[in-house]
Amino acid sequence: MIIVILAIMMAMMFSSQDMGDITDIIAGKDVAGSFHGEAISFKYYYLAEDSCKRQYASYGNLPQFFLDRCVAGQLKNLYVIPVLAKRMGLEVSNDSLEREIMERAKLAYQTQRVVSEEDRLSLAEFYRREVQYYPRDLQLRTAEQQKISENLAAGFPVPESLIQAPPDKISFQLRIVRYSNTELMNRIPVTVTEAQIKEAYTREQEKLAAADKKPYETQKEFVKNRLLNDLKQTSLNDIKSRLNALTRPSIEDISRVSGISPINLGRVTLQSLASVKVGETNIPLTMPGFLLDLKKATGPLVSGPHQDNEYTMYAEISGLTTPATTLTDEQKKEQEEKLGQEIAGFYLNYLVDEEAKRGSFKLNQMRQPAQTDGLPAQGQDQDAPQNE
Repeated sequence: MIIVILAIMMAMMFSSQDMGDITDIIAGKDVAGSFHGEAISFKYYYLAEDSCKRQYASYGNLPQFFLDRCVAGQLKNLYVIPVLAKRMGLEVSNDSLEREIMERAKLAYQTQRVVSEEDRLSLAEFYRREVQYYPRDLQLRTAEQQKISENLAAGFPVPESLIQAPPDKISFQLRIVRYSNTELMNRIPVTVTEAQIKEAYTREQEKLAAADKKPYETQKEFVKNRLLNDLKQTSLNDIKSRLNALTRPSIEDISRVSGISPINLGRVTLQSLASVKVGETNIPLTMPGFLLDLKKATGPLVSGPHQDNEYTMYAEISGLTTPATTLTDEQKKEQEEKLGQEIAGFYLNYLVDEEAKRGSFKLNQMRQPAQTDGLPAQGQDQDAPQNE
């Protein structure tokens, strides 16, 4: 897992936020979101936003939904990983953090180059800059990110079959059922009668003062649409309940309950999972839970449900082949370390996502004019800022 500490430090030093935003941060007027009841501060939100903009500056103006996802990902790591670190006994103490800060200050002091001795900065000044540009609380969070990443990667178990075969040689047959809530709701056939519409209209009007009552003809379509949406939402909840109740389902079972036909993707390789063509769209199939299930796929296996933003996916894995490749001991060791780090990264993402759900990680709707820099309006994302 790559920790963008330098990017965050640069964001601290050269923040592009205007003075109104900075005043809001200092005054503590609002919070950017919440996690386990803890407020997510605007300070971290704006630092993450600046970091994302700088990270992808070469791509020009970013679509707002892309920026939102990047910011949400960085904030999720900053807030969720320290909780995991505490649970796993991998906390970073204030004393060890203080030693690291002092070591960096000493290194900067010892390696500074100046034209004259008058320009030479003291060790105390370097220390002051360290904690000014990169506050202790942020340093503590990023240090715990680094520690948990290193500990997970160290000796992470890697199947022998993956070590022997490179990712472009490992392949399997794949069929998926993939849908969004909107797609399911659009497929649900519901109707309402004139009598039901009038009954709902009457109930609603009875709750209003006489001055606020409106004629039936002006309200009919609004009431009808509300009733249809309520019926579809009820049916959607029923579909989800029936899917959750399935035990060891086949992909056909998933299709039957959801009403979504399976998509046969044929034989795919492990290397191609980052971008698999489905219809006219390329989608990533690197969800941590799916990758972990690959390890268990000794025979046909249905994996899921997996979440990819607004989409839910079930996958049928079969015919997994891992052709053996002759490697030297040194090559095996290198391959094992590399794969161990990659799998550990996926596993950490999985833990972070699960803990984020448990702690109801949420970002609030940000103020659009000050934050969008002329970019399109925000799209919807699982972790992206949502309207309250």
